[in-house]
Amino acid sequence: MSMLRKFSIHIIALIFCSLTPTLLVVAYFIIGAFFTSSLDSVGQQLLSMSMFITFVAAGHAIILGLPTSIIVKCYMGFTYKVAALCGFLVGFLPIAIFTWPLQYGLGSSSTINGVQTLVNGIPTMAGWLSYIQGAVIFGFLGLVSALVYNYLIIVQEHPNKQINKDT
Repeated sequence: MSMLRKFSIHIIALIFCSLTPTLLVVAYFIIGAFFTSSLDSVGQQLLSMSMFITFVAAGHAIILGLPTSIIVKCYMGFTYKVAALCGFLVGFLPIAIFTWPLQYGLGSSSTINGVQTLVNGIPTMAGWLSYIQGAVIFGFLGLVSALVYNYLIIVQEHPNKQINKDT
C-alpha cells in the first residue's frame, strides 16, 4: 500500500470520527425536540452547535487521538477494545481537567435547576455527580469516535479481513 493511500485513509477516518459526535448530539437534540414539540426553535441552534462540536471533535481527534493511536500501535495492537479505552480517555480527560470543580473561591455558590452544586466553594454530592456525568458524556463520544476511526482504518487497510473479530 502506498504511503499516499495510507495517509488519505487516515485523513478520511479522522474526518468521519470528527463528525461522529456531531451526528450523535444532533440526533439526541432532534429526538428531544420532537418529543417536546419545539422543533421550530432548534434549527439555528443545531447549526451553530454542530459547527462547534465538529471543530472540538476534530481538535481532539488530531491533537490527542491520532498521537495516542500511533503511540499505542508501537507497543501493542490497536484492537477495538484498546481503541474504545483510548477514545474514552481522550474524550474524558481534557474535559475532566478543565472543568475540575475545586478551582472556585470560598465564597462561590452555584445551582443547577434549583439544586445546589457548589456551596462556599465546595462541591456538593449533586455537584460531583454533575461533574462526572458531563465528563463521562464526553468520554462516551470519544469512545464511539475511536471505534469509528478504528473500523474505517481496518476496513480500508485490510478489505478482506473479517470485522467481527477483535482486530
